[in-house]
Amino acid sequence: MAKEFDELEYTRDREIKTLLAIQAHATDGSALEGCTCLQGKHFYELENNSEEGMTIADREKEKEFYAKMGPFARQARKAIVDQTWEFPKNIIVEKPHALVIDCEKKIEKCLLQGHTEEECLLKYPCP
Repeated sequence: MAKEFDELEYTRDREIKTLLAIQAHATDGSALEGCTCLQGKHFYELENNSEEGMTIADREKEKEFYAKMGPFARQARKAIVDQTWEFPKNIIVEKPHALVIDCEKKIEKCLLQGHTEEECLLKYPCP
């Protein structure tokens, strides 16, 4: 019998593998020799995995970890693309897009149930 798919475990595994790819490029010299995988692929992947993890993690500490990792990846990627080489500081934790979409769906459902927009916005204050 096939094992049931565990989305959280899959996301954790993808986050680890992406971090390993970033570590390899950063230490083997390929990033300095013109490989654009870091800014063109791996930091996007890290940010995406973090956003997913933040919405499905069942522990608050893990959600906080992902909430910081995504913005870190975004700032690191921007530093490479802009060639400022500024290491990310003061990580600004933003609300993940997935949480905003989920909230908007709840408001839409509330409106379809006949409630006013004001009632729905009070009931579901979006991030």
